[in-house]
Amino acid sequence: MKDLVRRPPTPRRATVEEAVTLATLVYALVAQATASIDRGEAAPSVDQELLRAASWRAARDGLAGHGIDLGSAQLVPAVDLIRRLLAQLRPDLEELDVYRSVHDALAVTLGRGNGAIRQRRILESGVPSPRWLPTRRGAP
Repeated sequence: MKDLVRRPPTPRRATVEEAVTLATLVYALVAQATASIDRGEAAPSVDQELLRAASWRAARDGLAGHGIDLGSAQLVPAVDLIRRLLAQLRPDLEELDVYRSVHDALAVTLGRGNGAIRQRRILESGVPSPRWLPTRRGAP
């Protein structure tokens, strides 16, 4: 996993890099949660309506918008939530020897936008869509 994350992203591999970075973050989250359970700590209580709202907001806005901070129930720029997550997971990522790789991959993704953001930019640029790609009503 470490070698895949350390490879510099290229336009052809961008979504692969994003997927590997996401998988690494999830792995670190699971490691952190498992360690917490092993210490006998209770899972944080999160209101289910707030969780549904946060999930909806993330799907709607993505990286370009705002997400809901589950601790405060406040809207926060998604980029800030990602930076907080990286800081929270830093010890676990360092233990896996992938912190710098994940940090750098996230910096690239946040700088240029993820796959969804890049696709929206193409759509908004007016570049004609391939015939096989479904279009929105009124879109080229």
